[in-house]
Amino acid sequence: MSLPNIVIISPALREANNGNWQTAARWQKMLSPLARVRIAKEWTGNSAEDALDTAILALHARRSAPAIAAWHTKFGAKGLGVALTGTDLYRDIRTDKSAQQSLEYAQKLIVLQALGASALPAHLRHKTTVIFQSTSSRKPVMKAKTKLRALMVGHLRDEKSPTTYWAAAMSLANEHRIYFDHIGEGLDPILASGARVMQAHNQNYHWLGGLPHPQTRSRIQRAHVLVHASAMEGGAHVIMEAVCSGTPVLASRIDGN
Repeated sequence: MSLPNIVIISPALREANNGNWQTAARWQKMLSPLARVRIAKEWTGNSAEDALDTAILALHARRSAPAIAAWHTKFGAKGLGVALTGTDLYRDIRTDKSAQQSLEYAQKLIVLQALGASALPAHLRHKTTVIFQSTSSRKPVMKAKTKLRALMVGHLRDEKSPTTYWAAAMSLANEHRIYFDHIGEGLDPILASGARVMQAHNQNYHWLGGLPHPQTRSRIQRAHVLVHASAMEGGAHVIMEAVCSGTPVLASRIDGN
């Protein structure tokens, strides 16, 4: 029996090294025994590769809206799954018409945490499935006893609220045994500039930029606490990575955390 062809539409590919890419790569690996799976940034229905696809799984209702609409034009709802992010659930589907249309087009909607479906219009909840993400476990390591190392993992953008983390670092600037490490690309130039200023004036704050996933997991494993200050979250994989590494989590009290 020939395997079906599935395309995962991700707004970001490998070079972005962000949450969308990590999710797409994990799902490709998990689905590979069942189907031929490729990851793409767009789908038009016009290429030779597109013509072979039997199902599409789109990450992000707004940013993947062109691919979702192209699939629906060609095949209708059949084989069309849309996985919703935090910015989808708690911002875009409230105001963006293309994101709203993506919800209507989909045969299945996927949310990554149990409260996600309640953010959707009532008439769409029947086609919504919660899929909790997973990660491998790592053996907890001994934490340093002479210092406390906090870690934030998240690209510098408003939704991740890096300024909350900075405020904590500033308030504890005189506590020389407390360190604040921050992993993430400077996607917002203004926030990136703020991170550089913070690092220059606070010896306990270290912006490490974007790191490869294995290095990030290792730092999560060695941290005393993972700080997840997000203001808008669909179900952060990094929280599970911390918990499954024996690292406590301090997170904002919002749906998705």
